[in-house]
Amino acid sequence: MERNIDQTIRRSALGALAGIATALALMLAISGCGNSVNATLVKEAGVHGESLEKVYVLYNKDVLKKVSSRDLKDINAALKAGDLKQATPGDVRRAQSEIQSRIRTLERFVSQIKAANRKLKNTPEPNFSGGLEKNFANDEFAKAYADTTSAVERYTTSDLGVVNLAFGSLEKYLDFLEQWEEFLTDSDTDDLVSSGKASDKALARLKKASDRVDRRGSLSSKISPLVDRMASAATNSSQLTELIAQLKKDYPKSFLSVHVVEKKSK
Repeated sequence: MERNIDQTIRRSALGALAGIATALALMLAISGCGNSVNATLVKEAGVHGESLEKVYVLYNKDVLKKVSSRDLKDINAALKAGDLKQATPGDVRRAQSEIQSRIRTLERFVSQIKAANRKLKNTPEPNFSGGLEKNFANDEFAKAYADTTSAVERYTTSDLGVVNLAFGSLEKYLDFLEQWEEFLTDSDTDDLVSSGKASDKALARLKKASDRVDRRGSLSSKISPLVDRMASAATNSSQLTELIAQLKKDYPKSFLSVHVVEKKSK
């Protein structure tokens, strides 16, 4: 009888253990373990992707072209006519205010993009190899993401050098406008010609650097094939498909959510 009791106890214990094992398996499946994407990777890709997307969006605002152009109607009309007195002191003061405003706009932009760049560089890249199975699609995806990050960092860092030339151009132009105002109000011509020449030289340096940047090609054209590679890899990997779906849900402003999902939906 004692033997029967022992067997009954063992069977009950085994049954309880089996129930616990089933509950644990269900819990792991619900919590995203097992065959699903590692939660740590989702967080890494989401946090890094948000920083990457912020830099990319700031870069594409193309603030430089907007603030460095000399689209000052009254000023340009007087210059074209070759008669500085065709503009009034009020015209010149308004032009000065506009250039000062553009300098402030550029200063804000530089502050924002430098801060965003620092955050991106200080944010660890997603450890795709540690969170995904080893296969061609996942490896291709990881490589394309790393290349995209490098391209964004390289372009923004490089173009900040051009921004410095833009500051110089705007400041020299502002100095010329101030000398122009003095000429109109006091007939003072002492520094008028030299400030005009300095402004033209600064603009020429900026134009030369801008042309060099244009020949290099845009950042969007550089990363477009990389995004296509990531989208193609995601269609061949259930893990990547799930990763992007989870990012879209939890980190909708991350780079992969914004770009790879849109590419796949076309």
